[in-house]
Parts: sequence; C-alpha cells; structure tokens
Amino acid sequence: MSENGGDVSAIEADVARLLGVPVQLAGTVASGRNSRVYRAETARGNLVAVKQFHRSHTATRDYLQVEHAALQFLWDQGERRVPEPIAIDLPAGLLISEFVEGQRVPSAAVSDADIDEAVDFLVSLKALTRMPGSMSLPKASEACFTAQAVVENIGHRRQRLEQEGDLRVLSGALGAFLVDEFDPTLQDTVDSSRHCLARAGAVPVDEKLPVDLRTLSPSDFGFHNSLRRVDGSLVFIDFEHFGWDDPAKMIADVILHPAMALPVALADRFVAGMLQCFSDDENIAARLQALEPLFGLKWCTILLNEFIAGDMARRRFSERGESDRDILLQAQICKAQNMLHHVQAAVRRLATP
Repeated sequence: MSENGGDVSAIEADVARLLGVPVQLAGTVASGRNSRVYRAETARGNLVAVKQFHRSHTATRDYLQVEHAALQFLWDQGERRVPEPIAIDLPAGLLISEFVEGQRVPSAAVSDADIDEAVDFLVSLKALTRMPGSMSLPKASEACFTAQAVVENIGHRRQRLEQEGDLRVLSGALGAFLVDEFDPTLQDTVDSSRHCLARAGAVPVDEKLPVDLRTLSPSDFGFHNSLRRVDGSLVFIDFEHFGWDDPAKMIADVILHPAMALPVALADRFVAGMLQCFSDDENIAARLQALEPLFGLKWCTILLNEFIAGDMARRRFSERGESDRDILLQAQICKAQNMLHHVQAAVRRLATP
C-alpha cells in the first residue's frame, strides 16, 4: 500500500487476512485529517470499522499505534463508551474495530445530558491515571505542561507557516493575516496570560505541572468525535491524539474546538462540571482562564495548516481530493480570523480587574 493509501480491493485483502474471513467495504463513513474510516461487512455478516491512516515517513507521531493502545487500555479497564479494538496492521496502516451503529451529534443537538455524559467520560479517564499500564501511555499530541511550552508551541507553528506555507495564494492572504492580525495579538496575549497567572499565584510559566495533576485526555475530544446510539447513549471515537495532558488544556480545547461551536450555556455547563471534578487542582480555574487565549491562538495556526503542502496532502487523502483548494483555503482564513476575534475578546476580559 502506498503512502497515500491503496485501492478498495487492496484494503479488503488486508482486512480479510487479518480477520481470516472475506470482507467487503461498504463505503466511507468518516474522514479526518489523518485517516478515513470504512464500514465493512464480513462473509459471516458481521460489521466492522476499518480505519485507514495516512502514512508519512516525516510524521513524528504514529497515530495508528496511539489509537490502538488507547482503545485497548480503555477496554482492558472496562470502559465501554469507546469502540472495541479488534486488529491492527502497521504496514498497511489499518485499525479494525467494532462498528458502532449510531448517528453523528451536531452541535445544535447537544443537550445538557450530553454535556454531563462528556464530563463523566473525561472524569473516568482521570480515575484511570492510577491504573496499571497508564504510565506507559504517551503524552497527548502536543501536550503542554508549562505556560511557556504553550507559547513556544505557538511560536513554532507560526514559524512553520511562514517557512513552509504557501504565501502566494489568495493574493498573499496567509502572510497578511500573520503579520497584520496574528502577531500583534500574540504579544498582547502572552503578556496578559503571564500577568493573569502571576496575579492568581498559579503555577509559574516555566514550572512544570506536577505529574499527579495531569490526566489522560483524548486531546481531540468533543461531540464531533462521538456517535449517538439508538438508545440515546454516546460512544466516543477517534483517539489518535490520546495521552497525558494538562486538564486545563483538555477543557480549553473542548470549548474552543471549531468543529463544535457549542452554545455559551452548554460550554459554561461543561467548564463548571470539569472544574468541580478537578477541584483537587487548586490552580486549575486560574490556569484555564490564563491559558485559554493562548490555546485559541494555537487553534488559529492549526486552522491554517492547509496552506502547508504536506498538511494539504493529508486533507486530500481523507477527502479523496474532492474539495476546491482556493475555496478551502479561504474558508480556513475566515475560521482563523473568527478564532482570533475570540482570543482578542478573552484578552480584554483578562485585563479587567
């Protein structure tokens, strides 16, 4: 199978070899930045999910192995709100798991009960940090255990966009956004966040969060990565970014994630529930308030990844190249601007005594 994936017949052959029974793919049911998921039926009439990962020799994280390890750990601990892992094939870039019969959960359909279920799931991950095998799990994707690490991460992403991003398309829209809008907000945000942490007496910007205050996090968590079963219960999917992280980052990513856009009342309910459950961390509320604008800036840079050729290739892999490039890039610029406006409003709130 090539780096960008093989044809359907090749995938069917790989899955049949793993399961020991002929299979037939029945179409793509989902796609993400690093993968696409097929619904497959075996000759015995069983349904499975086949997740094919984009394989790159330059990748710094093996999303396939991370997701398999996460699902296996959670199932071993009795957690059933995730799909059951069945088989893995590293050379072929495939993960086979239980096929969950359910519907996607749009933001407009999220209820108070769904928020409470999400909180309960994340709190259950916190409890699993004390279980055997948890310490062998990796850090979450781009986990940050100091405020300074968040700032450095943003700086690295900003630099990568300038060095590897296509600055010519859309009449130079990327460069104009970075210089005229992003950079001034970055400096204001860093200064405000540091001042907020110091004012609250929270963990200094360069002091690592103690291990006992860290948690296990899906990292890319939210209702965009969930399915609602017929009985109304939720199943959470996509654990390729799973690992150890700061719970403040986990909370911020949920309320900031552009794929969800939760109404304010539901976002507030989520934050309140999480802060209550993580109240043993006396600085978590102050840390969340100070770091949320920084994580918002990070999201700005993530939204602009499609301007980088390698990241666009992953997007093409998951969508089979069906989107118009200029339209997609214009949409990403608009999303980044909207996120930047959210950050600027948060910074103004930090400046209010």
